[in-house]
Amino acid sequence: MANKTKTVAYVKDRIHIYNTVDMKLVRSISLNYMQSKIALSPSNDNCYLAYTDSLVNGTVSVFDTKTFVHYKAIEAHKSSVVKMAISHYGTLLATCSEKVICIRV
Repeated sequence: MANKTKTVAYVKDRIHIYNTVDMKLVRSISLNYMQSKIALSPSNDNCYLAYTDSLVNGTVSVFDTKTFVHYKAIEAHKSSVVKMAISHYGTLLATCSEKVICIRV
């Protein structure tokens, strides 16, 4: 997945973040869980990456791909997250759990 400034590649247990312009690797994130879900904001100003790193719970981590700051994890659901999306402006994150009882924003 990509936007105008960053390209994200998810391979096995790592997320690689590249500059879209020159495809230079700028950061890699190690994951504990090999079936992580990821979402990248299409916004260039609020360029956030959200990802799951656990099968057991519905915790989502948020990473700023411009400043390389990892924000605290969000406990979105009690069961694992199966779908995620970030709003166009990068201000909202929607998640859905495997039980599909509710969608949280």
